Amino acid sequence: GIAWLQAGYLAGAPSLLLADDMGLGKTYQVLAFLSWLREQTSPIRRLGPVLIVAPKTLLGNWRDELNQHLGANVLGQELHAYERGLREIKLHAGGGNDTTLHRQTLDVDSIKEADLVLTTYETLRDYHLSFGKVRFAVIVYDEVQKLKNPTSLMNRGAKAQQGDFTLLLTGTPIENS
Repeated sequence: GIAWLQAGYLAGAPSLLLADDMGLGKTYQVLAFLSWLREQTSPIRRLGPVLIVAPKTLLGNWRDELNQHLGANVLGQELHAYERGLREIKLHAGGGNDTTLHRQTLDVDSIKEADLVLTTYETLRDYHLSFGKVRFAVIVYDEVQKLKNPTSLMNRGAKAQQGDFTLLLTGTPIENS
């Protein structure tokens, strides 16, 4: 799986779908790929931020696997753009988000300066204008079936993002045929 991700990236594929049954190591494979990608980048040229979008219940798993398999900050400075971390990058303490206020409401520079950004589908939906101002080196959509409705705001928020390479992950490939 890791070799396939590397080959797809090197061949210039804009995106890949990693679809297998749950528990076969998709998160591990993506982390190994991201680690390899960081190693390929010269110290003079920064890779750019990586965005991982996942259901909130899985973000803890991503953080645990990062620490277990790679160690803290091996992929660089992390930004947790959800819950408390999201509140820390909001431009205004008041209510509202990009969707309700029709403008950028997050500190985009904080997102650009991070190496690895973790967020939820709901956060991406609500703050799509802010995230859309960042050019991501890689965007990972875990449990991508959350985007299967092409008319949903979540799907539109994902389509508003700029990524050089996109990885779509699903543990329920039969359901998503």
